[in-house]
Amino acid sequence: MIGVILNYALAAKGNASMLFAGVALVALAIIINAVAYGKHSGSTGRKGVGKWIAIAVVAGILMSTFTPLSRRGWTWRTLKRRQRAR
Repeated sequence: MIGVILNYALAAKGNASMLFAGVALVALAIIINAVAYGKHSGSTGRKGVGKWIAIAVVAGILMSTFTPLSRRGWTWRTLKRRQRAR
């Protein structure tokens, strides 16, 4: 979700309403999945879950920022300079 928002912020291409509707649906799916997990596991199996949720959130943030930022760094100008240097 963060990757979509960053990509759109860096280069506003595409239909914004469709993009953000998709992001909203993904967020809704994540919330429904969390609620279902909480009801399924009950009180057992919750020990130590918070640590893994935090790790998953941090990993998701890091992974979602990779593509927009690396794409921003590799512009056509940068690629042409590298080709000339060879």
